[in-house]
Amino acid sequence: MTSSVRARVLACGLLWLLGAASPSSVARADSLKALEGFSCTSEPGVQAWIPMAGSRAVSVTNVAGRAALRMPCNFHGTDIERASWDHPVKGDLAMCRGVQFLFYCSDPSAVANFTLYLRSGDGWYRGVFDAPAAGQWVPIRVAKADMNVEGQPAGWSKIDTLRISAWRGQDRDTEFYVTDFALFGGDAKIVIVRGDSAAKRAPAEMGAVREYTSVMAGMLERANLPYLVLSDRDVTAGRLREARLVILPHNPAMPDAIVEREGHTMVITMNRPKRYNALPGAMLIRMYDAMVEAEKNGVEYESILDPPPADPSLCHPESTRPSWAPGRNTSPAA
Repeated sequence: MTSSVRARVLACGLLWLLGAASPSSVARADSLKALEGFSCTSEPGVQAWIPMAGSRAVSVTNVAGRAALRMPCNFHGTDIERASWDHPVKGDLAMCRGVQFLFYCSDPSAVANFTLYLRSGDGWYRGVFDAPAAGQWVPIRVAKADMNVEGQPAGWSKIDTLRISAWRGQDRDTEFYVTDFALFGGDAKIVIVRGDSAAKRAPAEMGAVREYTSVMAGMLERANLPYLVLSDRDVTAGRLREARLVILPHNPAMPDAIVEREGHTMVITMNRPKRYNALPGAMLIRMYDAMVEAEKNGVEYESILDPPPADPSLCHPESTRPSWAPGRNTSPAA
C-alpha cells in the first residue's frame, strides 16, 4: 500500500472518530506568541540580524504604516546566490505548529524563492515559501509539518538561529520587509509527533516522515481541528500532559515519553513500533493494517475503523471487527 494512500486512510479514520469530517466544523483562530528578541523598534533588535557574506545590512523603516525590517537583495552586478541573514533565537519552540511573520515586497520577481531556516544542534529545518501578492502586507506561515531537514537537527526546543534567504532569480536588485515574528498554534490539544529522529537512525525514512506528517496536518486543517506538531526529539511526559490526542503518523522509533504518559486518550500509529505493546491500557482505535500485530502482541483494542484497504475515500466506520480481522475465518480479498 503506497504511503499517500496509507496516510489518507489514517487521516480519514481520525476525522470520523472525532466527528469532524463534515464541513460544518467551526474554525478557530490560532494562538500567536511573539518570538523574543525580534523587535523592529530597538537598535539591538536590528543589530542582531547578521548578514551572510555578500549580503547587505538590515535596517529599520516604515512601510504601509508598519515598522519593519528592510532586507536588501543586491543581485545586480554581484555573483551571490542568495541574500541571507541570521538572527539568534531564544526560548523553546517545541510546542507550536510553526513560525509566522508579516511580509511585504513590491517587486518579488527578482527572487526565485524564499527560505526560512531554523538551526538546531547539528542540522537545520528548512521551509520554502514564495512571495505572496506584491505591494501589500501578507502573513507568511512556515509549518513544521512541511519543513525539510538538513543534517541532524536536535529538535525545536534547541533551535538557536533563524535564517531568512532570498535566492537569486534575476540579475537585478530588490528588497523585502518583514515584521511581527511569532509562533502559531501553541495551545492545541491534538499533537502530531513528527519522527525527526529518523534523520540519524533511518535517513531514508525522512521523506515518508515528512509526507505522512504533512498529509495528516492537511486533513486536520481542512476539518478546522487545531493541532500542533512536536518533534519526537522534544517529546516529554510534561509536554504531552495537556494533550487530548497524540498522533504518530510515521515514526521509525517510538519516543520513550509516549509509553510513560499517563491518562492518554489514544495513540494512532501507522507503523506499529516495537515498543507499542508497552503502551498501558486499551487502545480506542487501530487502523486495519495494525490489527494482526495488535492481536499478536496482546494489545487490546475497543473499536476499529474499516475502510476498504484499496479505497480510503469511502472511509466508512464499523464498531465491530471486519470480516478479515484476526479471529475470523475469512481474509481480505486479494
